[in-house]
Amino acid sequence: MKLLPGSRRLAVITGAAVLATAFSGAATASARTTETVCGAEVENGSVVYQMCSDVVYVGETIYTTQPFLEARNRGISYVDVEFTLQHWDPAASGWASDGGGSKTLQSGASTRWFAGPTFWPCGADAPERGQVDTSAGTGDWADVVTPAAC
Repeated sequence: MKLLPGSRRLAVITGAAVLATAFSGAATASARTTETVCGAEVENGSVVYQMCSDVVYVGETIYTTQPFLEARNRGISYVDVEFTLQHWDPAASGWASDGGGSKTLQSGASTRWFAGPTFWPCGADAPERGQVDTSAGTGDWADVVTPAAC
């Protein structure tokens, strides 16, 4: 391959500029991305599910999470599932309902069930949990704890 006159010098200069920018950080621009935290997977019959939470806002005194339960049907036929989502309410020293619902999952299908946003004081972790009921019975709680975001 024949290089055009001056192309090697241009490549070296361009590479040096990119390297210098990477080390100095002067031209770096990054948008804050949503942080997602997920707990361990739980099985209930052919359904595998886990509780996750997105950190959607971080302020000076509070942060907000958007919890969701993600479920997948590994079976060979459809399954009806019922979702229950909860978050820890420190004021009541107990679990508070974030709602729930039901859905039919076809074989191989997956879905997410979102709860409303939850506000947390800075310095406090965010415990949330979800559960799936199927014809196989009531599944165990799938937990997620988002570390304090501020």
